[in-house]
Amino acid sequence: MARYRNALTAGTLRNWRSKGQGPAFTRIGKAVLYARADLEDWEAQRRSRPSQQACELSESEPSPSGS
Repeated sequence: MARYRNALTAGTLRNWRSKGQGPAFTRIGKAVLYARADLEDWEAQRRSRPSQQACELSESEPSPSGS
């Protein structure tokens, strides 16, 4: 969870859990735990790739070096 500590607040994660969103978790008593593998899977499912149109646009733009 260390990678996400600065990006996601406890409130955000609590809200997502109540809505059935966010990464899978385990509750032990009052503690909510996230397995590293579950966080990585959740992140991978949300990874996006540029659309074909975006790729075509970036290929047609001149490079910063001017070549």
